[in-house]
Amino acid sequence: MEGRDLPIYECRRLGRNIVLVATGGPTCSVPSVLALIAKSSEPQRSPSGSYKFSSLLFMKPSLRPGNLLLADPSLHGSYFGRTVILLTAHTPDEGTQGFLLNRPSGKVLHDLLTSADFKFLRDVPVFEGGPVSPSEMMLMALRWNDATHRLESRAPLGIDGAVRARAEGWEIRAFTGYTGWSAGQLEGEIEQTSWIITPPQPAALAPQPDISLWSILLRNLPDPRQALLADQPDDPGLN
Repeated sequence: MEGRDLPIYECRRLGRNIVLVATGGPTCSVPSVLALIAKSSEPQRSPSGSYKFSSLLFMKPSLRPGNLLLADPSLHGSYFGRTVILLTAHTPDEGTQGFLLNRPSGKVLHDLLTSADFKFLRDVPVFEGGPVSPSEMMLMALRWNDATHRLESRAPLGIDGAVRARAEGWEIRAFTGYTGWSAGQLEGEIEQTSWIITPPQPAALAPQPDISLWSILLRNLPDPRQALLADQPDDPGLN
């Protein structure tokens, strides 16, 4: 991993420990932290210039809009197997809402809505947003902000709002349905290790996202234990 840049992870010092906090903030490279997160107060420097720490600790990002949920391999075979979800709303009292980023329908807006009102949006790709209200459609604007290292979204958008956002450089997607959790439900699933919370990555807006996006994002995480999951088969017994 040496020399690899890790996007959207911020280097901080907490007391005598060096930590890599997943905040969606500035980038840092592995050589500048070397072991990423050190619990050891006295790291030993080797002749090669690297440091050895007694153990590693990774601080998890929070459930906040703009962060991503990656399905844990334990969900393989279920509706959410290998899915990537953009969180768009979360409060402890009202629950969580998000949209699947890697389940394209293979259709564009014109395939579903032929009205002339959508003539400037006819090529907008349609995604399956989740199992809640699948008969409803929402237009969303998405873009990666290099300054803040955040994945920004605007939704719901009307036709005029989507056309304006597109002219401003936003990517427009249409979603049928969404994913939703009641208050405390998602937190419970995370405690059961059903989901991996990650900060956003530019790769989340891949031009042709599919289930492979799940593996790509996992491999980009700094924790090697999570990166190993990217190549885990759906049925470990077949490995």
